[in-house]
Amino acid sequence: MNSMGLNQGTQPGDSTRGRNQGTQSGTQPGDSTRGHNQGTQSGDTTRGLNQGLNQGTQSGTQPGDSTRGLNQGTQPGDSTRGLNQGTQPGDSIRGLNQGTQSGDTIRRLNQGTQPGDSIRGLNQGTQSGDTITGLNQGTQSGDAITGLNQGTQSQDSIRGLNQGTQSQDSIRGLNQGTQSQDSIRGLNQETQSGDTITGLNQGTQSGDTITGLNQGTQSGDTIRGRNQWTFPQF
Repeated sequence: MNSMGLNQGTQPGDSTRGRNQGTQSGTQPGDSTRGHNQGTQSGDTTRGLNQGLNQGTQSGTQPGDSTRGLNQGTQPGDSTRGLNQGTQPGDSIRGLNQGTQSGDTIRRLNQGTQPGDSIRGLNQGTQSGDTITGLNQGTQSGDAITGLNQGTQSQDSIRGLNQGTQSQDSIRGLNQGTQSQDSIRGLNQETQSGDTITGLNQGTQSGDTITGLNQGTQSGDTIRGRNQWTFPQF
């Protein structure tokens, strides 16, 4: 059934353009809908505004729907392009996204991700286990970060410039203000006890393991290379 305009109660495979409400609780699987659509089924291709206003048993899109434009309330596996709010796990998103779920793959600006998200570009407020490429602020523990990072949590894996890390961070490059048990390669200042340091280091704590140039160590440090101003061991 091909219908243009107001349509109620479509069947599978229908092509609808315009407003579709449907006495069959919205469209059926495989329908191609353009314009304002309410209550799609799995496999529907929707273009334009889509809102989960289905008066049947479903709300929003169904798994596998391909949506372009504004979309609210997607289901797992949906492919969305454009503005998207309230995605489900496994969604593939391009463009602005807010409030993603775990496992989402996101490109461009993202705010408020969930654990396991793969993010490229600017990101703020990530969750633990996120993989981030580019600028990131306020990460959680276990994040894998490439590029500039500020305010990381414990056990973060960081490459590049980092400030204000937490304990057990693995850091390569410039680092300032680390916590105990950090593993650091390159320039480091003001480390904590138990840090493992390779390269130039200043102001270490007791129990640090240092390879290379070191200044201002504490008692019990294990040092290889040039060292200045150590504390006596009692």
